[in-house]
Amino acid sequence: MIVKMKKVTFMVAANYFVRALELLQKMGVVHLAHTHEPLADGITAIERRIAHIEKALNIFSTTKSDKQPKQKNLDKEKLFSSAKKIIELHARQQDHKQNLNALVKELHWFECWGNVSKTSLSELIAGEVFIKLYNCPKSLFKKLPKDKIIYIIGRDKATLRVVLVSRSQEEALELQEVMAPQRKRHSVESKIITTKANLRRINDKLKSLLIYKNAFIKLKEELSKRKEFYQARFGAERREGFCCVGGYCPQDSLEALKEVAKKERWGYLFQEPDDYEKTPTLIKTPKWIKIINPVFRLMGTIPGYQEFDISFWFLLFFTIFVAMLIGDAGYGFLFLFAVVFMHRKIPKLPRQVCYLFYLLSGATIFWGAVTGTWFGAERIAQFSLFSKLTIPAIATFSPRDNQSFIVHLCFLLGAVHLTVAHLMVISRSLNSLRALAQIGWMCIVWGLYYYCEMFVLNKTLPAAANMLLMSGFILALLFSSIHKGFIKGIGATLSDLPLNIIASFSDVMSYLRIFAVGFATVAMAVSVNGMAKEASGIASNVILKGFLVSIILFVGHAINIALAMMGVLVHGVRLNLLEFSSHLGMEWTGIAYKPFKE
Repeated sequence: MIVKMKKVTFMVAANYFVRALELLQKMGVVHLAHTHEPLADGITAIERRIAHIEKALNIFSTTKSDKQPKQKNLDKEKLFSSAKKIIELHARQQDHKQNLNALVKELHWFECWGNVSKTSLSELIAGEVFIKLYNCPKSLFKKLPKDKIIYIIGRDKATLRVVLVSRSQEEALELQEVMAPQRKRHSVESKIITTKANLRRINDKLKSLLIYKNAFIKLKEELSKRKEFYQARFGAERREGFCCVGGYCPQDSLEALKEVAKKERWGYLFQEPDDYEKTPTLIKTPKWIKIINPVFRLMGTIPGYQEFDISFWFLLFFTIFVAMLIGDAGYGFLFLFAVVFMHRKIPKLPRQVCYLFYLLSGATIFWGAVTGTWFGAERIAQFSLFSKLTIPAIATFSPRDNQSFIVHLCFLLGAVHLTVAHLMVISRSLNSLRALAQIGWMCIVWGLYYYCEMFVLNKTLPAAANMLLMSGFILALLFSSIHKGFIKGIGATLSDLPLNIIASFSDVMSYLRIFAVGFATVAMAVSVNGMAKEASGIASNVILKGFLVSIILFVGHAINIALAMMGVLVHGVRLNLLEFSSHLGMEWTGIAYKPFKE
């Protein structure tokens, strides 16, 4: 449920404004809306300090240490200086790493060409001996001049490393010349040792500072709150000795806010929101429905204030989609064991994530059991216990063709899903003629459902299909834009209605993806098992046979599970956020409710 909001405005004497903000922050119910962009030197300074701390924390994330972070009671200024020190150490660390990479490349050059440098070559020049180094493709070596002194000192797959020895500086080969490094080999090796020692010292210093990680996290939170307070203070409107601050507050918190305003003698005004696009969205749902929230956070989606809370319907249909998309009880048990393990071994793992995966694993196990799908193996499905759980009409391994029935089930699921969307819209417009337009769209959806079955399953089109489409078209045409007037509304709707019907046909047809992905998952599991069976017949040694079969089964099913999970993210989420939401008219452009609080 999207909580009703009120737009609140407070007028406070400038002398008491800081205290007023402190009280509002303590109550923690008002989502502030600044009248102008808050600008102040204090805000800039805090942002700069937060940036330093965030950079230090990012460096900590790449630093490994056996020491656990502890909460150190350090002075804030010392923490800031420690953050600067960490950033400086990290910069030096990166410089040393770059230098070390360059030195290692230089040392590799010596390993290829020998202990040669510009200094040693210049010593030979004093004796009128000139050495030049070249990379020569193997195909060109036989074409080199025979009258020159040329030695091969190394080779790669396609290249030879050759040396030209001559008495003249001008003498050369028509090849790519390789320049020797300035330093000698022992100098480079010495530099590498020194650089590695410097890196170790820097790493040790960074590890020693890692104990302040929790202190940095706590300080960042404090600074963020202070920044928010400064933004509230300097983002308020000031006129003739008064400060005006406003925002949005949940309707059920208004009375407490009013009591504080009266007690502190603030001027206040509570109104209905006049701009729904700027009104924040607060969603309150039962705990058992909140388990779907991690999916919304992952997608970064928030409904607008005037839109719908689809948490329950998203959870219900997403669970069904996941079960059908994966469709294997064996995989479901693997997911279940993995979640139980992580739940026990990772105490900080959010409970909502665990409970969601428990539900999805259970639904997958149920669907796999009733379809008789256990790791894509027909023999497992034939076990006495498992065969009793299987429903013949939807069984994966069945003498009769059940695919048509599953496709029919997907189209039926899609029609019901989209019908729920239109019923939700109707619930908001019961006293309006626009509800008739939604009834029309429900008729269109079911008419298109019959057409989808005709095109895909070659079913006979019932007479009711065209009647549903015709009546739906008329209702949608007459009442979709009735608020603009009868004639104008028809004109406004007529231009888009044919395209919207085509889009709705595409939406219903989209639910076929559930069958396609689920079938592909089962088919790949069957193929993997077949490959393992073939491998067992090829290998004669029992140990080798067991090894090959294990590798094929593990790698094959692991890839299949990964693809199935990708299918869940792509298709299971899409059907809710696109097809379903488009029939609700949702754009997901909401602003999250973030109260000003301590």
